[in-house]
Amino acid sequence: MNTYWKLVSLGDSGVTVIEGHREPHLVLHQKNQRLAGSTGCNNLAGSYQLDGDQLRFRNLVTTLMACREVMQQEAVMLEALKNTETWTVDGDALVFRDGQGAEVAGFQAVYLY
Repeated sequence: MNTYWKLVSLGDSGVTVIEGHREPHLVLHQKNQRLAGSTGCNNLAGSYQLDGDQLRFRNLVTTLMACREVMQQEAVMLEALKNTETWTVDGDALVFRDGQGAEVAGFQAVYLY
């Protein structure tokens, strides 16, 4: 928690980063269980509930910019967060899985200092 997690995969697909835009990422803040980040186009915020390896995202909101190049990817990322039920961390890798155990999103830790 409190780590900058760069999105590196959605299901079995890679992730596109648009030049001049922020890379898709999340920070899960322990205090108040808040989420902040970017979809690669829009800012993202919300809350999460964590219980052991169970993870659920709540009240996700984004800004409303339109970035044609990654709108589909943004929709897939938001759907992945909506469908997340469990999480695992292995070293610098964070994986979100759905209720059937399928990987919906993969992240890599980025150390900012």
